[in-house]
Amino acid sequence: MIRERLDNWCERGIFVLVLAVLVFGPLATGAVRPPEFLVIQGLTVAAVLLWVLRFWLSPNPRLLWPPVCWAVVAFVLYALIRYHQADIEYVARQELIRILVYALLFFIVLNNLARQDFTQVLSCVVVFLGMAISMYAIYQFATDSQYVWHFIKPAGYHKRGSGTYICPNHLAGFLEMLVPLGLAYALTHWRRAGDLFRVADPMAAVSHPGVDRGDGPDGCRYLFLFESGERSKTVPQHSVNRLSRHRACPFHPLETDFANVA
Repeated sequence: MIRERLDNWCERGIFVLVLAVLVFGPLATGAVRPPEFLVIQGLTVAAVLLWVLRFWLSPNPRLLWPPVCWAVVAFVLYALIRYHQADIEYVARQELIRILVYALLFFIVLNNLARQDFTQVLSCVVVFLGMAISMYAIYQFATDSQYVWHFIKPAGYHKRGSGTYICPNHLAGFLEMLVPLGLAYALTHWRRAGDLFRVADPMAAVSHPGVDRGDGPDGCRYLFLFESGERSKTVPQHSVNRLSRHRACPFHPLETDFANVA
């Protein structure tokens, strides 16, 4: 009984630590500087210790190992080989530490956060985090702000919304990961999809080429398609066919007329 209670507390502790990593990383300019990444390392090490404690508490410990794990291990081994071949050891060591931290987080989430309530909370938190960062990027673009928190962006990034990231392309990559997650959640929770699209609208606005160049059309296209389907409760097949061929889209998703998309 005591072991089960301790195991539950360890599981919840791992959940809180992983959630802290997912929230702190994007807010801390992507944890690209060593001080911020040290916080990520500390949270990851704490999660690993709790995972080891769960192994010790469990009478029948098990390790989930789907085939994708071999790809992660192979990439880590490749990083180790490249580290020993690097010309500048200090830079290579920093990159290797990042890869090891990310690999540990992968295995931690895979083996400890498989419960549906954990995955739902994590998904909703990161999607709403993307909404908040997108709104901050819209504010930066609208006011021509040169600041990311208290940091001054390089001159080449002025007049571009970057949210809590220094480089706008990093924000684009972050949103490119979140938009499919939000749409997948909308497909599995269709009755609540309207609320999710209101959350996703700022992400689509940031993806517009005027705010963040290059990655806008695809993000807008996906959002427009599913907003259209949400209105009619089905996704029109002709819209799927037309949007799959169309590489650009208007700025306002709620006003899109699929008859004019060709």
